[in-house]
Amino acid sequence: MRIRKPSIEERVEEFTERTRDGWERFFKFLTRITTEKEEEAKKETEDRRLNMAVGRPVARVILDKRDNVILNKGDIITYSSIKKAKEAGVLNNILDSVERNFG
Repeated sequence: MRIRKPSIEERVEEFTERTRDGWERFFKFLTRITTEKEEEAKKETEDRRLNMAVGRPVARVILDKRDNVILNKGDIITYSSIKKAKEAGVLNNILDSVERNFG
C-alpha cells in the first residue's frame, strides 16, 4: 500500500489553519493580559485616590442609596467611612467630593 503525499493545496490549507489557530490563541492571550493590566491600573489609581482622601474633609454630604448620611459636609474622610461607602456602592461620591483647598 502506497502512502499518499498531501498536495500543495492541502499543505497550504493545513498551514493556514494552524497559523489562524496560533493567531487566535495569541490574540486571546493579548486580550487577557491587557484586561489584567487595565484592572491593575484601575485598582492602583483607586488606591492612590483613597490614600489621598483619608484625613481630608468632604465638600458635600455623602448619602448611601437609602439616603442615610455617611458623611456630612466638612466631615473628615476615614477608613471607616470609605468602607461604608464601598458597601453602599457610593465610593466615587466620596472620591469626587474631597475638599481640594484643605490645608
